[in-house]
Amino acid sequence: MEFAIATSGFSTPPSLHGKRGFVVGIANEASIAAGCARAFAAAGATLAATYLNDKAQPYVRAVTDPLGCKLLLPCDVRVPGQLEAAFLAWTHPHQSCQRHRPLRRTHRCRRLHGT
Repeated sequence: MEFAIATSGFSTPPSLHGKRGFVVGIANEASIAAGCARAFAAAGATLAATYLNDKAQPYVRAVTDPLGCKLLLPCDVRVPGQLEAAFLAWTHPHQSCQRHRPLRRTHRCRRLHGT
């Protein structure tokens, strides 16, 4: 499936080179979030994305792999702390936490867990 990125209204397409994007809500290749991710990547952004659960992961990977997403994380907003953990994993990639593998128990993580 091929998609065109609309640039109407811009004399030159916006550049997101050097910017990072965190895309939540990709369900499949036809979802609005997938279109946003494609537009961000086409503009030069470095991306991270989330998937709802193991069943959704292959559909999300079909979108994110061609875009070169640097990080793909589980994120179910119904699970307390999972959105925060995914965001922290993207903003602090070199840290680790016992509860969130890519994170360390920093002051932010302690605030999430109350420890």
